[in-house]
Parts: sequence; structure tokens; C-alpha cells
Amino acid sequence: MNPKRCEEIIDTYLMLDKHERLPVSVCIHLLTCKKCRTQVRMMTQAEEKLSSPLSIQLPFSDLKLCSIMKSVDPAFDIKSICPVSMHKWVITGIFMIVAIIVFEILDYLLPSAKVISLSIHLVFGISIVFYCILFIACNLEFFVKMMQTSAKPGPKKQN
Repeated sequence: MNPKRCEEIIDTYLMLDKHERLPVSVCIHLLTCKKCRTQVRMMTQAEEKLSSPLSIQLPFSDLKLCSIMKSVDPAFDIKSICPVSMHKWVITGIFMIVAIIVFEILDYLLPSAKVISLSIHLVFGISIVFYCILFIACNLEFFVKMMQTSAKPGPKKQN
């Protein structure tokens, strides 16, 4: 085959977006040119290898992470990092559950509580929705990371 034509086909192939349909001319050329077909296969395999998660476990300590951050950002200060604590979220959640149970018992036992029952249920419903929204918003990077790792397939086993 013509080397100039092969170079044009490979350039066209590289300009395509991921999972974009191959043009007919590129498809026909790849079917007829062993060299280009091999190059495309090797690029595809290289991309798969590079996009797979790192399978080597590296031990990280706070000192290593701090030194990495210092090399990336010289103005980084470890004291500026706020520790992530779930205690406040758990205590607030338990408080909301206990309050719901107490108000449901009062609603059942006291006949006069029936009048404000709807408003109490609305307040608890809105509180639960805002609690969930705030929890997700405050811990968004955790959820994004969790979605990214669950979307990627695990490393392939080699035989």
C-alpha cells in the first residue's frame, strides 16, 4: 500500500472520537492493509491498558501524601485540611429518627395531635430531603469517586 495513504488513514482514525463510527474509506483500508490494521489494534490495546486501574498497591502515609502535595503546590499547608468526620451526620440522623418515632407515638396517643399531624409530617419530610441533599453536597467528592470506580471494569486476569 501507499505509505502516504496509510498515514492519512491513521490520522483520520486518530481524529475520530471514542466509539465514533468509522468512515467507509477507513474501514475498507483497514480491511485491506495489514500494517494499518495492526497499528490500530496495538493502539486500542495500549488505550485499554492505560485506562485500566493501577493493580499495584502502593502504601501511602500522611508524610508521603504531604510531600506529594508540597511538590505540586508549594503553598500547601497540612493544617488547612479539615478532617472529615461523620459523627455530626450520624448524630443528626439518629436525632431525626428518634424525633419521628416520638411524634408518631404522640400522634397515636393524643387525639389533639391529629390537628398538627400533617404539618409535622411535612416538616419531617422536608427535613429528611434537606438532610440527604446536604449530606451528598458535603461529601460529593466521595460519591463521584465511588461512581467512577464502580463504572470502570476491574483488571483483567491474564492466563
